[in-house]
Amino acid sequence: ELRPLSGVDAAVRKYVLDSEDAAAFVERAANLLEFCLPRFEREGRSYVTIGIGCTGGRHRSVALAEHLASLLGSRLGLGLEVLHRDIDRVKLKGLGADPDHGDGEPSVRLGGRE
Repeated sequence: ELRPLSGVDAAVRKYVLDSEDAAAFVERAANLLEFCLPRFEREGRSYVTIGIGCTGGRHRSVALAEHLASLLGSRLGLGLEVLHRDIDRVKLKGLGADPDHGDGEPSVRLGGRE
């Protein structure tokens, strides 16, 4: 029932972030970025791009990026911009189809594997 929603929806965020692995990922990524971002700023960098991806770009990566930005913004006092490149892109069939939203058939077969 969460499939039509995205990672900005509370129910999807809760589902994703309640996972032990998601919590471990966010904490490790936050610690690394908390170390790196002030150093980038000291070096005069005006921006840094951080990419978080998942299969469809609509659920996990969105929830994780939102949570990580919120966490880092509060820890470091930074204004962070979050852009979700693929949140509205859902191709259901054919080459490049999102397996989380398709008809269950693999869209790409390599070397005879599915």
